[in-house]
Amino acid sequence: MSQLVVAYPVGTLTDSRGRKPGLYLGLALSTAGTVAAGLSMWFGSFALFVTGIFVFGLGVGAVQQLRVAAADMYPPGRRGEGLGYVLTGSLVGAFGSTALGGCGKGGG
Repeated sequence: MSQLVVAYPVGTLTDSRGRKPGLYLGLALSTAGTVAAGLSMWFGSFALFVTGIFVFGLGVGAVQQLRVAAADMYPPGRRGEGLGYVLTGSLVGAFGSTALGGCGKGGG
């Protein structure tokens, strides 16, 4: 849902100011959302948790929308290749993050 909410404002921002401000906005929203979700655990506030997760989703939606911009850097005949690199990097990052985080190890 939050990707739907953020798509038009980030698109308008990147059209008028360029890609960097849109990317920075997405990263700032993601950071603010994670801080709010973390604080919600500290304060025991479900409303703050839901708000934090929603704001985090806004940020993730903005950043995911901008990864398509990587295809614009390639000539029209090679845009699929550029997008393939971005998506492959996302997939490797998703699987690699579990190895770095220690998920899958037997707890004790």
